[in-house]
Amino acid sequence: MFARNSRLVLVVDDDPAIRLHIKNVLETFGFQTIMAGNGNEAIALARLYRPRAMTLDLTMPLMNGQQTLLSLSTDPTLSDIPVVVVSGDLNHLVRTEQVVGVVGKPFELTELTNAVSLAVGTRAGRAGIR
Repeated sequence: MFARNSRLVLVVDDDPAIRLHIKNVLETFGFQTIMAGNGNEAIALARLYRPRAMTLDLTMPLMNGQQTLLSLSTDPTLSDIPVVVVSGDLNHLVRTEQVVGVVGKPFELTELTNAVSLAVGTRAGRAGIR
């Protein structure tokens, strides 16, 4: 189990290599991570672990990123989780209040870590330090 005041980030991407790359980058910068391969899994893990923030790919099978954002934003228990969209296709991104950052693929390491740091801070500001 993760500490309640952790810097836990849920990494959501259908590509296992990209998921692992994002995980490794974030952990190098002091974040804790859990990973999901699709939107359904992401929603379940978000309910279970209540991450401080989430990275989200838009182009995934089963439940794509837009559908995942909609599910998050309409669930009162998940609607305060800030999301950093990390995707190669940003043309159809529909922004919600939860989207606090957008990072295109391929991404620069500092661009990703800065966006996630902002998202973690956004969550702390919205919900108080947990």
